[in-house]
Amino acid sequence: GAAGAGAGLGLAAAREIARAHGGDVEILDGDPRGALVRATLPV
Repeated sequence: GAAGAGAGLGLAAAREIARAHGGDVEILDGDPRGALVRATLPV
Protein backbone atom coordinates (compact mmCIF):
# COMPACT_ATOMS: atom_id res chain seq x y z
CA GLY A 1 0.00 0.00 0.00
CA ALA A 2 0.85 3.66 -0.08
CA ALA A 3 3.12 5.20 2.53
CA GLY A 4 1.06 6.53 5.41
CA ALA A 5 -1.96 4.41 4.57
CA GLY A 6 -3.29 1.84 7.00
CA ALA A 7 -5.50 1.26 9.99
CA GLY A 8 -2.76 0.88 12.61
CA LEU A 9 -3.38 -2.86 12.95
CA GLY A 10 0.35 -3.56 12.73
CA LEU A 11 1.00 -1.58 15.92
CA ALA A 12 -1.83 -3.36 17.71
CA ALA A 13 -0.39 -6.73 16.69
CA ALA A 14 3.12 -5.65 17.71
CA ARG A 15 1.84 -4.57 21.12
CA GLU A 16 0.07 -7.89 21.70
CA ILE A 17 3.21 -9.82 20.77
CA ALA A 18 5.41 -7.62 22.98
CA ARG A 19 3.02 -7.94 25.93
CA ALA A 20 2.89 -11.72 25.52
CA HIS A 21 6.67 -11.66 26.07
CA GLY A 22 6.59 -9.28 29.05
CA GLY A 23 7.21 -6.08 27.09
CA ASP A 24 5.20 -3.25 25.59
CA VAL A 25 4.91 -0.89 22.62
CA GLU A 26 4.34 2.82 23.19
CA ILE A 27 3.54 5.65 20.80
CA LEU A 28 5.64 8.57 22.03
CA ASP A 29 4.82 11.18 19.37
CA GLY A 30 1.86 11.41 17.02
CA ASP A 31 3.42 13.90 14.59
CA PRO A 32 1.29 14.25 11.41
CA ARG A 33 4.31 13.13 9.33
CA GLY A 34 4.73 9.89 11.27
CA ALA A 35 5.07 8.52 14.77
CA LEU A 36 7.88 7.76 17.18
CA VAL A 37 7.29 4.28 18.58
CA ARG A 38 9.22 2.55 21.38
CA ALA A 39 9.14 -1.23 21.78
CA THR A 40 10.57 -2.75 24.96
CA LEU A 41 11.25 -6.40 25.72
CA PRO A 42 12.93 -7.95 28.76
CA VAL A 43 16.33 -9.53 28.24
